[in-house]
Amino acid sequence: MGSNNLSTLNFREHAQGSLNAPKFAIILAFGLLFALGCTGTGNVAGNQTQNNTNATLSALDTPQAVLLLGSFDKIGNLTDYTVAYTEASGLVSMNYTLYSAAGTQHAIIKSPVYEKDLYYYGPDAYFCIQPSGKNSTCIKVEQNSSYKMEADAVFGRFFGAKYAKDGQSIDKFLISRGALSFAGGVENSTYAGFGCSQITLDIDYKKLSLDDLAYLGFSPENPTLNLYKNFSTVFCISKDGLPVFKNLSYVEVASGAKQSTVSTITSFEKGAGTAINIPSDFAAESDFYVAYKQADALLKSYASCAYVDNQTDRDSCYAASAFDNLDASLCGKIQGAVKHDQCLIALVGTTKNPDICSNVLSLTDDCLATAAQATNNASLCAGIANQTVREACMAIGTGAYIDRNATASTPSKDGSPQCMTDADCKPQGCSGQICAGAKSNIITTCIWMPSFECYKQSFAACGCYQGACAWQNNSGMNACLQNKSMAVNW
Repeated sequence: MGSNNLSTLNFREHAQGSLNAPKFAIILAFGLLFALGCTGTGNVAGNQTQNNTNATLSALDTPQAVLLLGSFDKIGNLTDYTVAYTEASGLVSMNYTLYSAAGTQHAIIKSPVYEKDLYYYGPDAYFCIQPSGKNSTCIKVEQNSSYKMEADAVFGRFFGAKYAKDGQSIDKFLISRGALSFAGGVENSTYAGFGCSQITLDIDYKKLSLDDLAYLGFSPENPTLNLYKNFSTVFCISKDGLPVFKNLSYVEVASGAKQSTVSTITSFEKGAGTAINIPSDFAAESDFYVAYKQADALLKSYASCAYVDNQTDRDSCYAASAFDNLDASLCGKIQGAVKHDQCLIALVGTTKNPDICSNVLSLTDDCLATAAQATNNASLCAGIANQTVREACMAIGTGAYIDRNATASTPSKDGSPQCMTDADCKPQGCSGQICAGAKSNIITTCIWMPSFECYKQSFAACGCYQGACAWQNNSGMNACLQNKSMAVNW
């Protein structure tokens, strides 16, 4: 979708090291023009003399050129509509939904680990970002804001008169210079239920003079010209002019590796649709920066793990990244319910956030027991389905350990103390992780967590503290539990 210039967003952000910088995230806008790096500076034909030779006229009159250039005329008058599409580069996908109604636009961009919302009303732009599991943070984008360029680039994705005028003019310019050529003819195809006419075009910037490049906004040092080559794009254009499918491929000069970015429209509807509500609660740009950088780190962590070939190593990468970022959404990328839940349970022990347990697939009881221990909140035990585990959780009162000087809860149903001396208590459970009454028979699941190793060390003291059996709260236990909660045993 988007702007007439692929790398106005892609490669400029690549050079800046932004949220979408790495090669795995060249999944941003690329429009019908695919003139990477050009700035869309208006009507080329009206501003620069062209060499209208017979060859140029012939190139502009081919069926492929007529289809491509004519598509701009069809979508140039669109004002109220909703369009949704995906863009994928390698294993990383982004979902876009663009709403345009009554002169107001709203773009929703969802990555695997964050959501961005951009709103446009007249000359004003508003930018919200929400890392997974966090609250949304919004700012009004001022003219001198460091986020102005990104806001403008996303706005360039919306269809409309300027989109059509700039795209058509620059495509004509590239065709007239011989830099944009077509391979093959026009073929009928279908993508996501949309019938379309498919063409393939190539762009060769070596056929442009320095003056041509300057006009398009290139400098000789532009990374598009120096880092990438062999640009080729497959377009499939609907009868309404929609670019329902686009597959851009190119080669990295240094490595020779071939990369591709694919965009597919999944739905399109004309009409105003849902009313667009501009946000009104704004944060300081410094607070927005924190949320933006957090989303940046999450995307980079996710993508670096996504490209790990071995599934076991990839899952370990996601788990480590979850702890590095203290973010449960990365646990959600792990394959297999048990490993997924182990990651979340370990994260609960680190963050002391029991809400994470709502994402557990099968080990909910274990997660709630861990949350109760980590937060010293025995009321969380009430949510445990297994009666034996629930009673064991409640029996240890404040959790995995309590302070000798703290006031212990009285666990017995009749209100009497659970123990009188340390001899009345002993480690129980499948891994010996629960300190309970010696006469009880506590049975737990046998899912091993690294933190359970702490209960086997010399500093682990299961004893009677003010009438309740619990692990002693000491520096050795605290340090061990903190360290072990950062590891997941696969």
